[in-house]
Amino acid sequence: MNSVVTNANGDPRVKTIHVEKEVFNCQAQPRPNSFWPIITDVNIITEIIENSTAQPINKTIEVVTCQKNATNDDN
Repeated sequence: MNSVVTNANGDPRVKTIHVEKEVFNCQAQPRPNSFWPIITDVNIITEIIENSTAQPINKTIEVVTCQKNATNDDN
């Protein structure tokens, strides 16, 4: 988590960004008796902007998901 204090036009604000990452190992089954591993990365990005009295002005939450085939098969 990172926080930055700014003072734009005499209006002090604090911007905080927090990133949470989870990695999941899953099994995909496209056809009967055929499995291959899938890695799924999930990132949750939270951004909060507060004024000088610690009242939130803006909150943003974004979820980014990436799925990868975990095999390194050259066939």
